[in-house]
Amino acid sequence: MENQKVKFQLNSKNGSITFALFIAGYVLHSLLGQIIVGALFGKGTAYKVICGSISSISMLAVLLFYIFYGKHNVKELTSLNSFKWWYALVAILLCGGMFLGLGFVNEGIAGIINHFGLNAGGIKLPMPTFWHFISYAVSFAILPAIFEEVLFRGILLNCFKGMKRVLSVLISVLLFALYHQSFTQFIYQFIYGVALSYLALSAKSIIPCIVAHFLNNFTVLLLNFLKVSIDLFNPIILVIGANLLAFYCAIIFFAQRKAEKTQLIKGEVKSFFFPLGLFTILMCVCIAVGNLVA
Repeated sequence: MENQKVKFQLNSKNGSITFALFIAGYVLHSLLGQIIVGALFGKGTAYKVICGSISSISMLAVLLFYIFYGKHNVKELTSLNSFKWWYALVAILLCGGMFLGLGFVNEGIAGIINHFGLNAGGIKLPMPTFWHFISYAVSFAILPAIFEEVLFRGILLNCFKGMKRVLSVLISVLLFALYHQSFTQFIYQFIYGVALSYLALSAKSIIPCIVAHFLNNFTVLLLNFLKVSIDLFNPIILVIGANLLAFYCAIIFFAQRKAEKTQLIKGEVKSFFFPLGLFTILMCVCIAVGNLVA
């Protein structure tokens, strides 16, 4: 009991503190990192790889804080309770459905943003050699898949477990989508975040989410490296993707029907948003707006 008292509890108030500190640290590390790394290596491959890893390093700091200060263990924070291997296949199904069925969303929004003379964002990653590809795969596929899922589907989703399940998912996903600070990616990231959250809740583990997240990012990099272009507006591609997503949703729906109900805690939503959570969300929106006109 005494050990329980010293824990940095997994609740909404501490969830807002966690997200606020992460965003503040991420922004600060990004600014300093870009200046220092740019001065040392210029704006080449090393710059892109190191700067692309800054958010993952900030998320690692959050995880270590919960482990050493909060006295939580990795199993508790990542929901590693009764992972079943076949959920990895469900993760592959989700990745294929999202990429083929909704991959056009980012391209469509980017086209609209560019039409109005604004900056749609995105990072150009030239990969003339296999080693460039491997370096970018580590920085933009492996590390984000692990640490974004640990933070958003592990720590934060657990922080909101005192809310109704739908609310806990929507709030954690809102933070996930806003963290990317991009209007181009917001809708796609939000939908993907919802799917990943229910995957984590159904599997009682974030491992399948890491698999799906990695495959999504890795596929984009691989197609870029191989110089293969897929028409994501092609009706055949869209139908295949929609069917994969429908199959995924059916699996998760039946899994959620058997899910245990969580104990609700009064005032958890208010505790997150006021005042720190709302302030951090507005800060992310402001940064996203700034990126549009940068």
